Amino acid sequence: MRKEKAKLKFNWGTGIVISIIVFLIISFAMIFLFMSQKVDLVTDNYYEKTLIYQNQIDEAERTKEINNKIRLEYLNDQMKFAFPDSVAKQIKYGEIYFYRPSDSSKDFKSTFELNENGVLLLDASKIEKGYWKVRMRWLMNEESYSVERTVMIN
Repeated sequence: MRKEKAKLKFNWGTGIVISIIVFLIISFAMIFLFMSQKVDLVTDNYYEKTLIYQNQIDEAERTKEINNKIRLEYLNDQMKFAFPDSVAKQIKYGEIYFYRPSDSSKDFKSTFELNENGVLLLDASKIEKGYWKVRMRWLMNEESYSVERTVMIN
């Protein structure tokens, strides 16, 4: 007598079961992958910040006229912000905030003063390489102004 091996028949029922199993494996893998991603909020106290957002809108409106006149240059690990003379003479000091979209732990803020030429020079060699959003705020004529730029530090 001959022994016959049992053959697995592949019919439409087997195909449906295999398809469902593959779908579930992919679904659970995607859920695990997405749940393990780190997500940084722009700020920790997000809802409090939205209440003062109108101030930022007002600052941006006041800055519209001079926004394109403020130049940002990045050369040889040196970041240079150049203000027009008419504006630079009226700015005593301000704040500069570096925001790293990919990692909020690297964000930092500092104050600045312009030199006699209306220029702010920053040593960019101490800033980690990558994509940054830079926001500057200052007082001029008892009103606050702000400008935001993006920069890629290599």
